[in-house]
Amino acid sequence: MGADTTMNRFLHIIALISLLAASASCGHLGSDVAPGEEHALAVVGSQVLTESALKADIPYGLSPDDSVKFVRAYVRQWIDARLVGEIASRNIGDMSHIDKMVEEYRNELMMWEYTRLMYAERPDMGIDRDSLRRYYENNREDYRATSPVVRGIFLKIPADDRRLPNIRKWIMSKNSDDLDRLEQASMDESVEYEYFRDEWMPWELAARKFPVDISGKLAAMPASGEHKVEIARDSMVYMLAVSEFLPVGGVMPFELVEDMIVEQFRSAHRPEYERSLRQQLYEKGVSDGLVKVNIDLGIPEVAQQDKNNK
Repeated sequence: MGADTTMNRFLHIIALISLLAASASCGHLGSDVAPGEEHALAVVGSQVLTESALKADIPYGLSPDDSVKFVRAYVRQWIDARLVGEIASRNIGDMSHIDKMVEEYRNELMMWEYTRLMYAERPDMGIDRDSLRRYYENNREDYRATSPVVRGIFLKIPADDRRLPNIRKWIMSKNSDDLDRLEQASMDESVEYEYFRDEWMPWELAARKFPVDISGKLAAMPASGEHKVEIARDSMVYMLAVSEFLPVGGVMPFELVEDMIVEQFRSAHRPEYERSLRQQLYEKGVSDGLVKVNIDLGIPEVAQQDKNNK
């Protein structure tokens, strides 16, 4: 996104918020704003929604009409989210049990987030690629494609390019010299080129590179996978040379599911890791004197011994 587009969007947002705030100024909020202060777009008790807080959450790319709808919905949701709590706090005599539940929930959220961060930083738990591949070979039927994927080369070139007849040959070739020639031709600024013969791409993503719908070409894709789709439109030629094709229901190759299998292994070990982490934190807390326990919790001898030495 260019600087001019970003600035125009920023100015648009400021104008929009100012307009809506001005229209509300004849209501409850008032229009007098001291120099350097922000408009209070909404107030619930002691909580204030400011312009800067709203600006930070407005998505990019909204039309003026959608921006107005977003701002109004955002402010209303902000009010609703705080109004119940404000009214409830005035009508519930004893809030201590609510405060206790909030604190317990906060602690659980913090433990969950801490565990997530620690687990994400772990190495791959000694999972070697051979083990992953053996698991894949024993469970191939569990990894079938739910959407088609392809490998190949995409190229977009002016229709009057004199190299076009040769490029049609090079793009389907497996000869390294032809591929070098194709890559050399793609250096031209008028040519768009993407090589993905060594990685899989969803068919839908590859199809989006064309200016027209080519979904019908999928049915004609041969089982061998080698196929070329070519479309001429608006003085440009679009070519997709498919070297490999995996249809829906086909067994996905190992390289396509390797990360998935790693995540499955990690997820299977996560409950054990969480228990271990909680125990480690507990033992460290006891050892550092942060935790003191006056009953037998059946904790490990190391932690129990540290506690008794305090």
